[in-house]
Amino acid sequence: MNTKSTIISVLAVVACSCSVDVRKDWDPDVELCFQPAMYMQVDGQELGDYPLNEEFGVSAWTEADGKAVTSDIRVLPGEGSWSCEGGRLWPARGEKLGFIAYAPYGKASECSLEKGVRFDDVDVLKDQTDLLYTDIQGGLEKMECGGVATVPFRHALCQISFRAGSSKQPEERIVLKRISIEQVSHCGSFCSVSKPQWNITGDRKEVVFFEGNKNVTSQPVSYGKSLLVLPQELDTVISVEVEFFNADGTSINQTLKTVDIETALEPGLHYVYTLSLSFDRASVQTELIEHHYDYWI
Repeated sequence: MNTKSTIISVLAVVACSCSVDVRKDWDPDVELCFQPAMYMQVDGQELGDYPLNEEFGVSAWTEADGKAVTSDIRVLPGEGSWSCEGGRLWPARGEKLGFIAYAPYGKASECSLEKGVRFDDVDVLKDQTDLLYTDIQGGLEKMECGGVATVPFRHALCQISFRAGSSKQPEERIVLKRISIEQVSHCGSFCSVSKPQWNITGDRKEVVFFEGNKNVTSQPVSYGKSLLVLPQELDTVISVEVEFFNADGTSINQTLKTVDIETALEPGLHYVYTLSLSFDRASVQTELIEHHYDYWI
């Protein structure tokens, strides 16, 4: 081998070595971005999409020392991913990031590694805002996730709605005037650590789901509105007010009550009660539990 070839070979090896070393040491500034999503259920049913353009709050830290990267910072929607208000950078390459989040922004009284997410003094009769939170997330590194961390939100509340149908004779008519659940807890505080749970406070009250005057058809249809409710042990009756019209045009007003419904309401689920109505009886025909519901943020 001549001298010239030897020199070229050596330079190529050196250049290659330098290229590898530079790549290992490369630590670019990367903006800390997020992508909100709804937590996927174990059975594969997803809770729908995250509400469009709903700002959320994030507290983030470096896992090695717990040093704060953000503290309950507002996260704003963008094209493709979401950014922290005012901008934040990921920790240095190789450092792992942890975070916890909630939505909508400003609703939580606490959002931190130590205390988790807290929603205090919630009254769903006064405020039907859907409350979302995440478990503590960790092990995130900017180069591995492309600078964007997925935010898997969970629902802190559940939802109830009603359908009703009748078993009347063709010449008879039932007009539905009111549907309510008689004793429902509506006040409480939520904490996500160490086990997500609600601390129920205050008295139970009647919750009205429908008021009006609508003819009841033989096939069940939806009446009234879906309402957000605190997860709780429900042990009460459904009260239904109807006006029953006879074939001769005379009518009578009735207040019908079901037997006790005993349901452990769980967060993130939509409970749809289908009522079967007759002249002197109201019964729960079916209780359908869905893994998604409409948002009220």
